[in-house]
Amino acid sequence: GTSYGSNGTFKTRTTPAITNYTGTYDGNTHSIAVGNTIAGDTVYYSLDNSTWSTTPITLTDVTTGTTVYVKVSNANYNDWFGNGTVTINAKGLTISGLTAENKIYNGNTTAGLSFGSATLNGVVSGDNVSLDDDSYIANFNNKNVGDDNPVTISSIDLIGSDKGNYSLTLPTGLMADITPKGVTVSGLVAIDKEYDGNNSAGINFSGASLNGVL
Repeated sequence: GTSYGSNGTFKTRTTPAITNYTGTYDGNTHSIAVGNTIAGDTVYYSLDNSTWSTTPITLTDVTTGTTVYVKVSNANYNDWFGNGTVTINAKGLTISGLTAENKIYNGNTTAGLSFGSATLNGVVSGDNVSLDDDSYIANFNNKNVGDDNPVTISSIDLIGSDKGNYSLTLPTGLMADITPKGVTVSGLVAIDKEYDGNNSAGINFSGASLNGVL
């Protein structure tokens, strides 16, 4: 911008420069930076482009391109207006110590997870976020009996007031066993026979039922 000095000559100034902020959530506050200011400048900030304050606007939680408006005032120049953005991306977390649970055959692929030794890695100190061990989806690769069957985790929910600042990488490579389901027989009857010199017996299955089959 330009203005006239007392002697009628032009006065020129540097144009303020705004540096956007883009980073990953770390629990700290972040803001845009305003540079190329000169003596006599007062920098104002706003989120709505109408209510101004000299206090820089700082953001901590995850946000996608929040616009911060800037006004630079100087008694010798016209006000200068601009804007910048603050982008804070979610911090990635990982899980260690999570295991898949063995189960008895039940006709479906649903798998259980054991959170007893699970650790959530990467949480910023002091943040309130943890694993929800009641809200997850995990499945065996098939429903059939077998040892070391692969288990795939589709989702695990996070809980806590700071959960929105994080993304979760799900564990892979889990395995567990599916063991046979026990069944019983009722209504089976042994058949009487005449002596024939051996101990073989006949069985009448006509009233028999196999109990426990899915």
